[in-house]
Amino acid sequence: MLVHKIFKSTSDGQHYDLLIYVIPHNEASLIQVKSVEYFLGPFWGNQVFKTKNRSKGFAVKTSAYGEFLCTAKITFTDNQEMFVHRYIDFEMGGYAPFIKEELK
Repeated sequence: MLVHKIFKSTSDGQHYDLLIYVIPHNEASLIQVKSVEYFLGPFWGNQVFKTKNRSKGFAVKTSAYGEFLCTAKITFTDNQEMFVHRYIDFEMGGYAPFIKEELK
């Protein structure tokens, strides 16, 4: 599943810092995931952000001032691919903490 956490931003001009990452469903694991590529949209220059760091849940960190749709391509170890989407919202933003130093 594609999930996200929000934190109050420490970046100028941004409202929130975000961690976007993948978690396994129920009793599953991420052992069969090889990489995840994230597309965040035009405000990120239409770039694709690729990660292979399974130990961190294939996470990417970014900052944002508005809500957006995240599309992720999950590539499995057998080279099959799956696209998943998540609307990145700030509904709980009023309760968001500042990001911890180890996550920066």
